[in-house]
Formats: sequence, structure tokens, C-alpha cells
Amino acid sequence: GQRRLPFDDDAAADAAGDDSNEPATIPHPALQPPDTSHWTADEWFERGCHLAEDGEIAQAVEAFRAAVIERPSAAEVHFHLADALYRLGRPEAAIERYYVAVENDHDFIEAWTQLGCLLVETGELDAAGEAFQIALDRHPEFPDAHFQLAQLLERRQQPADARPHWEAYLRCDSHGPWADIARQRLASDESEA
Repeated sequence: GQRRLPFDDDAAADAAGDDSNEPATIPHPALQPPDTSHWTADEWFERGCHLAEDGEIAQAVEAFRAAVIERPSAAEVHFHLADALYRLGRPEAAIERYYVAVENDHDFIEAWTQLGCLLVETGELDAAGEAFQIALDRHPEFPDAHFQLAQLLERRQQPADARPHWEAYLRCDSHGPWADIARQRLASDESEA
């Protein structure tokens, strides 16, 4: 009453009644990839956010792209796609997506500020200054834009122009490492004067 198990590949395939050499498996629903054929832009966006949080950036980019296909004017999706592209080491592609985000939502101050930061990183200082200024035109008390613009002005050897932005930053946020930098820059400017 014992069953005989053949150990060579051809005999095993014949015994299984299958032409393939694939082992038989029982799929577990939680391990199966989701059926994405009918996903909405929101579902793709949510998937992209989860993938990005898990460090699966290349897959997150693809999910964000799928969301953009479904809803091309969604500024937030373009913003997250830009962030993911930057994390993949593609700053030029990220810059373009930040531009698309602000084209679709002119008041998206975080996108303007991130755009400015990447423009600084790629050496486009005039365009970066404009992006930071646009962010401040939209929201004059946005601390990150004040901080980044002050740093840019310092880099351009314009400490007098940077000073009001350091002060504005400290009015918005007086604690933490950025506040310490702002205070140091203000103290340094006073000692040089």
C-alpha cells in the first residue's frame, strides 16, 4: 500500500499529470498581488504611499504614475511622485514633477519650497529664489520657505537680505536645530557688523 515517488524530473512531471516542472502550491490570499485592473487614482495613490513608506521606491513611482494617469491634475500625487523620484536619485525628474504640482495648485507652498530646495541642489539659484519667494507670497509665515530662502541668500553672500528671513523663521519656530542655525547666523551677522 505504499506509494512510489519518482525522483527524476520527467517521472515526477508524469506522476503529477502535469507538463510543467513547477511545484504544486496553494495560494494564500494575503500573499497574492492585488487585482489592480480596476483601481482608482486614490487606490493607486494610497498604494504608492505605502510602498514609499516601506522603502520600495521604484514600485512607489510606478503606483504614483498609475494614479497620475487616472487623475492628471492631482497636485498631491505629482508632489509624492516628485519625492519618490528624488529618492531614486533623479532630481531633474523630481523638479519637473514639482513644477507640475504647482501648475495644478498654485498655492501648494510645500511643493514650491521643495522645488526651491532641488533647484538650489542643482545649482539653479535664481529659479530657487523665485520658488521660495512664491511660497512666501502665498503664505508669508511659512517657516520652511523663510529658512531655505535665508540659507540661499547667505550662500549668495547677501547676509543683510537673509536677516529678515532668519528673524521671520524664529518668529514661527524658536525651538529645534533650524532655530539654532538661525540664531547662530543672526549672531554671526551682528559680530561681523
